Amino acid sequence: MGSFMGYLICEKCGGYYELQKDEFSDDFKTCECGGNLKEVENLKSLWQCINVECDYQGYGNKGDKCPKCGKSFYKVNILESWKIFKLKDKYKADPDNFRKKRYNTVGSIIIAYFVAGILMIPLSFLPDTSISNIPAIFIIILGGVIATYISKTNKAINGLYYGLLDSATRLIMILIFNYETSIYYELLLILIPFLGLFGGYVGRLLRLRSE
Repeated sequence: MGSFMGYLICEKCGGYYELQKDEFSDDFKTCECGGNLKEVENLKSLWQCINVECDYQGYGNKGDKCPKCGKSFYKVNILESWKIFKLKDKYKADPDNFRKKRYNTVGSIIIAYFVAGILMIPLSFLPDTSISNIPAIFIIILGGVIATYISKTNKAINGLYYGLLDSATRLIMILIFNYETSIYYELLLILIPFLGLFGGYVGRLLRLRSE
């Protein structure tokens, strides 16, 4: 380890310590819990396996894959990292009970799709369809939140998948029934996947804060 000002993070419990001016990272061998210490420059860009079913609790670098489950590391901050460690511990302690509380990727996307679809129904009765695009944006974001929040993996990309499903369904309906569209609706079709992904990140953050 070097001697630059930064932080030491435990790869086992997620605890961290800020190095002082007169301290060297080499002076610290292990955490109080016995875990190895990793030196980082800040607490906002940590790369970690977020698969709660994987018991690997170490850190890595951008582009790395988990040595145990093989999934890509995701960038998290220290609070998210701590929450992920707790989720992993909960799953390890009682995996059967943990699974009952979450849905697989496909299940979470389908549930989000139907919930968002039901909320969209009242918008069809609005006299001005261009106005309906505004609340539709928030409903789409909500769909992304749901798709990620209730999933086992808690990956924001679930929101993107939900958005792609929503956008594809709308496009198919337009082609089959020859619906007339406005420039605003066509723009919404393009934005739906990105809105879903944004909702996915919100859902991921909400879940990490609520666990």
